[in-house]
Amino acid sequence: MPGPRASMAEMDILQCRVDLMGDERYDDLAVGLALYGDAVRLRVFALLRYEILPTAEDLRRILEVPRHELSVHLAQLRGFGLIEVGMDGERSGYSLTDHPLNRAMDTLLTAHEDAVEPRPHRPAQQTPIPLARMATTNGDKPR
Repeated sequence: MPGPRASMAEMDILQCRVDLMGDERYDDLAVGLALYGDAVRLRVFALLRYEILPTAEDLRRILEVPRHELSVHLAQLRGFGLIEVGMDGERSGYSLTDHPLNRAMDTLLTAHEDAVEPRPHRPAQQTPIPLARMATTNGDKPR
């Protein structure tokens, strides 16, 4: 049986600390994950995977949350660049952006959905809208 693993050298530890602590991507990712760590915001994400440009009122009625509460959630998601407001003729609504965190959450949610029993309220043939298509509003090409 091998003996205990040798500890990292002090210089290696210091270099790892500098590399990790100086990389703001981890901080940004933590903020983004925390945003989707809220049940209402995660449900907004899940709805936007299937619905094209639902209005704030549509979302409020589906999620049964007060207007002010939903407004705060939507502002947080918009502020981080995870959702955007688009126009469909004269009607405005929300859609997911092509943010890397949305792509990761789409993969995570798909894996979760595949692991649990299908819900009867969602038709089996309904699939998420591709993120590249979600980022468009009037048939424009994605950014």
